[in-house]
Amino acid sequence: MRRKSREENIKVNTKKLADEIASSQRSVQRWLFQGENPSEKFKKKINNYLGEEIFEI
Repeated sequence: MRRKSREENIKVNTKKLADEIASSQRSVQRWLFQGENPSEKFKKKINNYLGEEIFEI
């Protein structure tokens, strides 16, 4: 069975998330889909927004 990629598992409007956490849309895309790590501040905001622990704090 094929494992889903990170992009397939995360269904989020990156523009809306960026606006909500006061970041750029491009940064959100890099964090979610390209494996870059946000700062602790943004990790908490993203986890809270999505209602699940996407980033380990």
